[in-house]
Amino acid sequence: MKPGMQPPNGQRRLPPRRTQAGRGRGRGLLIGAAALGALLAGLDTVLWVRAERALDRQLAGLVAAARAAGWDFEADGDSRGGWPDAATLTLRHPSLHGGARPLPGGIAWSGDGVMLSLPLLHPHRPTLLADGTQTVTMASALPGSPTVRFWGSGLSLRLPDRQGAMQDGLRLHADVLHVALAGAGPDDVAEAADLTARLRWRPSPTPGGAGQVALSLFLRDLALPVPGQGGEAAGGDRADRIVQQARLEATLIGRPGSPGSRLRIGRAEIDWGGSRVRFAGQASLRADGSPDGDFVLELADAGPALRRLRGAGFIDAGTEQAMAAVLGLIAAGEPGPALRLPLLLRDGMLRLGEIPLLRLPGLPPG
Repeated sequence: MKPGMQPPNGQRRLPPRRTQAGRGRGRGLLIGAAALGALLAGLDTVLWVRAERALDRQLAGLVAAARAAGWDFEADGDSRGGWPDAATLTLRHPSLHGGARPLPGGIAWSGDGVMLSLPLLHPHRPTLLADGTQTVTMASALPGSPTVRFWGSGLSLRLPDRQGAMQDGLRLHADVLHVALAGAGPDDVAEAADLTARLRWRPSPTPGGAGQVALSLFLRDLALPVPGQGGEAAGGDRADRIVQQARLEATLIGRPGSPGSRLRIGRAEIDWGGSRVRFAGQASLRADGSPDGDFVLELADAGPALRRLRGAGFIDAGTEQAMAAVLGLIAAGEPGPALRLPLLLRDGMLRLGEIPLLRLPGLPPG
């Protein structure tokens, strides 16, 4: 047979026809896959229902703890969802107000909505997600205090793993956070990126003793609000309003506003365009209600820092010149890479403590 010629029809090889047994096996595989999918979906639904009940218990525990502390919690309604990855409970227009702890007079908080979420694969990681704008007012704790609004993306509050274990702390994270006073315009909004914070309670080991509240906070790329319209610095460089990073480690010992309570700042740092500010110390409340405290302020690259403060609208040109003159005298008395300023808080007045002005030569031995 010549190349390219086809064999006679009787010799042509045809693909084997699918037998009845083969079709049965394929149908069995499809039925098995469908059954497995239904089983997994049913199992996921069971886990979702259990997680929703766990969310109900979590919310009931939080509300009970708030009411035991004298707080009132309200919400317009709720809705459920999150299947198949998580169980969620969304509260519409929640509010929290009143309360004698942890601030005297309490605070008032309300929001467009919050979502309590519990991942099915991590049922011990309840998280509270902010939805829309949240509003906080210090109420009677600070008479005349403004109302603060905040909103952002990725704004979540990690709740304690175990019911009632508030000493485990709350963990706050935000990919982007916007903060402004109520009624402020678009130029009066501060914006921070990558904010993380943790708040922990440490009860007293003895009945009636002083407990502790510890706060740690870190943020970066804080864009300060634009100064007042028409101000000297309104047209300043935007880079002067960007704080590269800030960090705070503070502990409150005792009940706020009570005599003998103490605020200890172990670490407060700000990196702002090459200038670095460090602050540490502690203050206590006397029996008459006036605060006393001792602090240390370290400032590197003071000149540019003052210019940025004026550019951000915190001080005016006259204040900048006066502070530059004082810092210049201090730097002349004890030169170095950073200025170290002792600060005293007495009777509500913050004062400069003992500062070096001039190093005198020693007398020859007699």
